[in-house]
Amino acid sequence: MILPVLDLMHGQIVRGMAGRRDDYRPIVSKLVDSADPLAVAEAFRTRFGFDEFYLADLDAIQSGRPAL
Repeated sequence: MILPVLDLMHGQIVRGMAGRRDDYRPIVSKLVDSADPLAVAEAFRTRFGFDEFYLADLDAIQSGRPAL
C-alpha cells in the first residue's frame, strides 16, 4: 500500500526541506497549480487513484494547535 503524505503548514501544502521548517515553501507542481490542500488531494486522486492520505499538520506538530 502506498500512502501519500501531504505536509500542511499555514493552510498550504508545502515541500519539506530536510526538517528545516523555516525553509518550507508552498509546493510548485506540474500536477496542480495550487498549494491548496483540497486541490492537491484531488489532483492525486484524479491522476493516481489515491483516496487516502497522511496529512502531516506541521503547525500542530510545532505549536500544538491544529490547522483547522
